[in-house]
Amino acid sequence: MNNNNYKRFAAMIGTSMVAMYVLMYLNTYQLSHVRWSETASS
Repeated sequence: MNNNNYKRFAAMIGTSMVAMYVLMYLNTYQLSHVRWSETASS
């Protein structure tokens, strides 16, 4: 039963990460504005 709670928690974290990643790029107006920035990752 305790192992099931960890799997559920990991699924919640994964879902949150995907949602944050998608929401981060919803504010871009053009696809050309999306580019890799090395300064944003540090």
